[in-house]
Amino acid sequence: MRRRIRGAVSRFDPTNGIIAMDAQQFLAELDELFELDPGTLTPANVIQDIPGWSSLTFMGLIALVDEECGVTLAPDTILSCENLADLLNEVGISESTAQAA
Repeated sequence: MRRRIRGAVSRFDPTNGIIAMDAQQFLAELDELFELDPGTLTPANVIQDIPGWSSLTFMGLIALVDEECGVTLAPDTILSCENLADLLNEVGISESTAQAA
């Protein structure tokens, strides 16, 4: 949650409802949120098994999805996602761009 606190620029355009982020960029944001090396996370990662998963990073994940993607997800929705592919689907980002990376 390093840069979320100050100076973050949303990639969501509320005027047209478009998320200007692909799956690779979203996963890079998650790598940063969980303080992992770039390229660590893939759509196959089980969310609750991610190193650094805690109540604090859970709240950061909710904020990231809201601020960067313009999508408000209930905590139960996130917890029902088995892996990051499920989360990408809930957010509305195609995971095919991450698999090609």
